[in-house]
Amino acid sequence: AGHAAGALHIARWTLADRIGAAVPDKTTRIVLYCQSGVRSALAADWLRKMGYTNVFSLAGGFEAYQLARLPVGK
Repeated sequence: AGHAAGALHIARWTLADRIGAAVPDKTTRIVLYCQSGVRSALAADWLRKMGYTNVFSLAGGFEAYQLARLPVGK
């Protein structure tokens, strides 16, 4: 189905191993999304517990993103 334009894809099961290299500054704004928004909300909470301070989960997930006709990458 694609992804949000400009998004960096990090699978949930690799997030802990890859987030430090991908986003070393824990104050960087991070917006997480999954298909519906449930898993990304859990991942956002997890990143906050890891010390990331500017983390958000996209309400409604990628489904809502597409319905809003926002830019999609392939």
